[in-house]
Amino acid sequence: MYNAETGDVVTKPTKAAKDVVNCIAFSRDGKLFATGSNDKTCVLWKFNIESEKKIEPYLKFTLSEAVLTMAFNPLTHELFVAGAGDFALYTPGKQDIPKEKYK
Repeated sequence: MYNAETGDVVTKPTKAAKDVVNCIAFSRDGKLFATGSNDKTCVLWKFNIESEKKIEPYLKFTLSEAVLTMAFNPLTHELFVAGAGDFALYTPGKQDIPKEKYK
């Protein structure tokens, strides 16, 4: 990961996916980002450059097929994740991550 203003390396690469990462999304406040991959996995990461220079997996969940796209809602910090066969909505503070199949 690089600092967007200076280009300096902030932290070394971290591996959580077993396959190609297809998409990445950043929360508006910059404290969370998410990755989605061909191995059907979505990983939410915590990142705080001011207090510590490391990236930590925060939450991991899977879809039924490869994760193809995702986006954070800039107002609520909810994360919409979509794959080839289903989609999910992560809401901060809730334990359950509802998943739906396409109809």
